[in-house]
Amino acid sequence: MADREYRDNFPKGALIGGAILLIVTLVFVATVRLADVAPAAQVPATTDAVKSRYLKFADADNGDVIVTAVDGAGGPQHIATLTPGTNGFLRAVMRGLVQARKIDDIGPSVPFKLSRLADGRLVLADPATHRRIYLRAFGPTNAAAFGRLLDDQPMGDADPQVARAQSTSHSP
Repeated sequence: MADREYRDNFPKGALIGGAILLIVTLVFVATVRLADVAPAAQVPATTDAVKSRYLKFADADNGDVIVTAVDGAGGPQHIATLTPGTNGFLRAVMRGLVQARKIDDIGPSVPFKLSRLADGRLVLADPATHRRIYLRAFGPTNAAAFGRLLDDQPMGDADPQVARAQSTSHSP
């Protein structure tokens, strides 16, 4: 008897409204998927690179990260040594890309590609996993860390934030 009272008291309008909402949603999603509608926010894929460099990152026994450029006929060229506690954003991005390679059972033989596009954006691409990271999304300071690798600028001994913190803490 309790079941009958429950069925009689359940609002049929809410049930019908929920069913209509579900059907409309499914029809909308199916229409968009079948019509192959492009996403509203999409990065243009045809932007040409103004400058590119192929880079390899290797861990040293002391915790340093050795950055080597592998493009050009001159063979591998050492371009930076990132000491522990420095260049945190750069290290974190590379750690994430290397982790993705490990998941896919891909070794370090394929270099990463760092490019500056015609519109000034920096893109770090992993040809092995087809992942691309648009570095401007992380702010100008973080993108500049990778820009220094592309432009043969010295990496410095520390991140700008660390250097500022150390200079203010050691001031007399």
